[in-house]
This record gives sequence, C-alpha cells and structure tokens, in this order.
Amino acid sequence: MPCNMISTAVTVTLLGLSTFSSAISCEKNEVPGTIEMPLTLVESGGDEGPQYLLNISVGTPPQNVTVQIDTGSSDLWIFSSDNECNNSWGCLGSSFHENASSTLVNDLPGQFAYSYGSGANGTGDYVTDDVQIGGKMIKNVRFGVAHKSNGISPLYGIMGLGFSDGEFAVNKNLSRFNTTVQKMSNQGIINSAAFSLYLNNIENQGNILFGGYDKAKYHGDLQMMDLIGFDGTYKQWYVNLTALGLSTVSSNGSSPITWFGNSSIAGAAFIDCGSPKMFLPGGGSMNLIPNVGGVYDPEASSSLIPCSAINDTKTFVDIQLGGSDPNGPLIKIPISNLVEPYTGTKKNVSINGEKACSFGLSPGPDDFQVLGDAFIKGAYTLFNMDTHSVSMANVKLNTEKSDIVAV
Repeated sequence: MPCNMISTAVTVTLLGLSTFSSAISCEKNEVPGTIEMPLTLVESGGDEGPQYLLNISVGTPPQNVTVQIDTGSSDLWIFSSDNECNNSWGCLGSSFHENASSTLVNDLPGQFAYSYGSGANGTGDYVTDDVQIGGKMIKNVRFGVAHKSNGISPLYGIMGLGFSDGEFAVNKNLSRFNTTVQKMSNQGIINSAAFSLYLNNIENQGNILFGGYDKAKYHGDLQMMDLIGFDGTYKQWYVNLTALGLSTVSSNGSSPITWFGNSSIAGAAFIDCGSPKMFLPGGGSMNLIPNVGGVYDPEASSSLIPCSAINDTKTFVDIQLGGSDPNGPLIKIPISNLVEPYTGTKKNVSINGEKACSFGLSPGPDDFQVLGDAFIKGAYTLFNMDTHSVSMANVKLNTEKSDIVAV
C-alpha cells in the first residue's frame, strides 16, 4: 500500500539535545487492526545515545504528553504536573494534571516506583485512566504518575513495551496488570498484542506499528524466533545470540565474514530500544572495534570511531541469531548506521587527530548481552506477545513505501 508522503525535516537544539522532527502529510488507507505512529528521534546528552519518542494523550479531556518507547521495561508512566524533578537536564515531554481528568482513578496512591540502569529513578502513584494513541481510545489503562524523579541524563516518561511480569508492580508484590499493548488487543483496537519497530536512521523518521508489520520496510522474509523464558515467565524480549562478525563487500561483490570471540558472545541477549548501543562481552566486541578503526576509551566510558566512518557503506557488523538453528536470522548492519554524535562529557574526543563519534557497539561484562538501538536500526523487528516470539529481517532504510499486514 504505497503512501504519498510529503515531509519537511527540521533540526532543533534544546537543552543540548538535537531533535529530528518531521511534518508529514500522508494519504493512505488505514489497515484495520493496526495503528502506525511516527517516532521522533532525540540525540540525548551524557552520551546516552538516541531516544525514540512517541506522542500520546491521557485523560478526559485528553492531555498531550511525549514518552520514550522502551522494549526493556513494561510500565507506561508519565510526570505529574507537581513532579519534583531532580535532574539538571530536566524532566521532559510535558506533564499530566491529574485533577483535570474526569476519568482518572487514583486507587494505588504511593505505590508506583521506577528504577533503570541509567540511574533514573522515582516514585508516585499507580492510577487508571483513558489513553489515546493515534486517535484511538484505550479505556482504563493502568500507568504510573511520577511525583518525584531523579536522573543524570535527559528524562522522559516511558512507554514500556515488555511483558506484564516485568512491571515494577511485580517487584513490590502487587498484582500484575495488562500492559498498554495488551489493553489495545483486549479492547479490539489491534488484532493481537504485537507491534513492529522501524527506527530508520538518524536523518530519517521511523515509526512504531501496533498490531502488524510492514512488508515494504525490510529485505527478504521475516524469520521468527521463539523467545527465551526464565522460570516459566517472560519479562523482556530475550533471544538466542549466536555470533558477532565483520564483513566488507569486495569488488567482486562477495562479503566473507570474520567472526570474533563467539564462545563468549553466544547466549541470551535482550532487545532493548531504551538502550542506545549493542553491549556485548569484551571477548568479541574488543576484537571487532579496532578492526573498523575504532577504540574503546575508558575515560569517555564509550567506544569511539572516526566520524568519517558514516560514509562507509561497504563494511558491515554481522549479528547471527537463533542459537542452534542454522537458519536463524543474520542481521547485517552497515558501519555508517552505527555512527552517532558523541554527547558525553569528555572534551575534544578524537582518533589519530580526526574528530571521533560514538560507535554503536561497546564491550559489556560476560553474560550481559544487550541489542539496543544500534542493532534495531538494522533489523526490522516484529514483537509478538501472544506467541512469545520475535520475527526479524534486514531493514530497508529510507523508504516511503508501505505494505502493512495486520497480525
């Protein structure tokens, strides 16, 4: 289903954050059982990397707020209008006036608390109210309203896209509840509790598609993998990571892969669009990084690469998935799509006299494998809560075509 799209791109710098936004006029037929929403990319400060933002409305009458999408957590939460923000970067994305909503029920006051690996944490209330996404009303959604928030990097409210067993309520021995995506499915707004991510690249806008996938956004076929559960439960989107490699397209078109440290790489990895990079054990990542001209800088706490690598379209980081399945997805991410502006605190970062940028692969501790935004930008991914599976294919960047299929 092709989409005739007119797009005007604007780059704005606010509080040290570079944002890409786009005014889009798009004429296309809506596919029943799906909701397609644009994502706004923000290059965060503190070398936290990109954040992908979604506009939603909450309450009656609806109040507009902006949240960061996050497959690595499960709760939807937003800032209260009386939020005490202990963050020099600010608590961003607008706030919610609870008393102004006639449909809000504050039945778990003081019971909401969040905490993330970035150091962000806060407390508030668990409430229920109506939420609108793409003009569709989702009734009686459970979410958190933060009254106190702490952090050391730019902070938005969050739309967690993980499973209900991963909710912060479970950590407090409260009953789990249906997530926002599950509510959408239960109320018939989407056909199944599924969504797909198309992050695109830093110059062009991506989207999230609730309830379906877009055949025009990837090469070949989607390949499905069962998720890894732990103790009979699913909290996050864990898949089997098999190998890490590097390849370069030669003059004759061949691209043999060199594999790195795969005995340390293999194992469970979770897909986390709330994390900027791929974090893979040092045995593999520390061998690959210098082979693309990069370095790991302990002082910057970041892997770096010459900014000119953004022009390299022939070198690929190769991620093999599927564990023992020899036909598992092989995701090939061009080096050019792994180069981001360095926004950390170290001044004048360079490599051999050339300005350095942040590189999308960094070493992590053993048994800690995260496939963050740097990976997801290269992999069109369908997440399906109902079947406990993900399906992937190599992404097709910068396409305005659309061929949406409901799941």
